[in-house]
Amino acid sequence: NLWGNVYPRGGFLHQADDHKAGAVVAQRAGDVVTRRGQIHVYQPLLANSRPGYWPAGALMEGDASTGKW
Repeated sequence: NLWGNVYPRGGFLHQADDHKAGAVVAQRAGDVVTRRGQIHVYQPLLANSRPGYWPAGALMEGDASTGKW
């Protein structure tokens, strides 16, 4: 059930099905935006939660409780 590699998060994706390719790219983008402390060169876009602002948690592959496609 491998649609495409999540790593590297940039670069090309070889997938014949456009919908699956879109899902893999969305997962890569979600990882960059929602995960902290990864060993990649980027600045996390999340702030700490505060009244009126609840940032999303990490978007985990195969765990429907972390996000909905």
